[in-house]
Amino acid sequence: MSEASTLVLWWMGHAPATVPPCDFIMGVLSGGQRETVPLFTRNMVEACPTDCQRPRCPCGIGSLGTAKCYFDLKNSIRTFILKDGRTDLTFRDITVSFLKKYEADFKSRGTTDNGISFYMRTLRAVLNRAIAEGACKKDIYPFNTYKISHLSTKTIKRAISKAEIELIRNFACEPGSQLHRSKNIFLFSYYNRGINFSDIAMLKWDNIKANRLTYTRLKTDKYYNILLLDPALEILAFYRDSNYRDKDSYIFPILDEHRHNTPVSIQNLVHKVLGQTNKDLKSIGEQLGITTPLTTYVARHSYATVLKRSGISTSVISEAMGHDSERTTQIYLDSFENDVLDEASKALL
Repeated sequence: MSEASTLVLWWMGHAPATVPPCDFIMGVLSGGQRETVPLFTRNMVEACPTDCQRPRCPCGIGSLGTAKCYFDLKNSIRTFILKDGRTDLTFRDITVSFLKKYEADFKSRGTTDNGISFYMRTLRAVLNRAIAEGACKKDIYPFNTYKISHLSTKTIKRAISKAEIELIRNFACEPGSQLHRSKNIFLFSYYNRGINFSDIAMLKWDNIKANRLTYTRLKTDKYYNILLLDPALEILAFYRDSNYRDKDSYIFPILDEHRHNTPVSIQNLVHKVLGQTNKDLKSIGEQLGITTPLTTYVARHSYATVLKRSGISTSVISEAMGHDSERTTQIYLDSFENDVLDEASKALL
């Protein structure tokens, strides 16, 4: 079948509805046929999340999380082309003009440049894979001309001060309550290099060894070995008294190893509890008069920013956070207050 044949519309329902996405992906990888462009594209988009991410944990949640990116792209482009009365797309249809119109459609609906960049990068990955597999020719590749970098991806600063962290530490709430869990998750992240919520949810007591936290991050497959500071040890002591069963049980009361044992069930609950946690944190912040809306991600940004304000170099912070470059770390670093910059300027005199 020619290159101009249908492209991505596996989104019309090719994957068996009764099979979990992660299982279907693995099935494609182990025996998918790719003789035609439509079949290649359908399989590639569904297989790519697992191909691009090595197994993160026995449950496969890392692969499932990446698969969601491709399902989101699927739904987005389907909605876009249906506006023109189209139900299908070809490789050659994805031109610079198409990408500009796709971008304009996002902007007309108020999508941020960060959001648009996410979809464009995912679509670029689809085309790169198609070229690598020989289903799409390099001479029609639009991303040599259309540059995703023109989209402003500057992250809104989401860090709070060390003094505000102390306010959260001293915030009174009923031990064992949902609000207490949310507070503990935020603080545990802050005191452990900004550990991501999904990784916190997956932590088991076996990850704690001699007052150190050891784990492999789901998103990047990087290994961490972190000294547990006193505030983090206090949180662990609380859950050891109230939640410990054995070394294979979860530390935080989010997942149950007996009830949540599939990628789909874990992903769904983690997403649900993350929403609850961020809602609780917003409430805590408002009660404390903290102007920055609190989320679990604020803990990660604050970890980096407080260290930077304490004089720690960006390179050290970058290593601690597991970033591949200092440029990534800089996204997390909050702007210094005016008085700090004013003092720095005096060095010119």
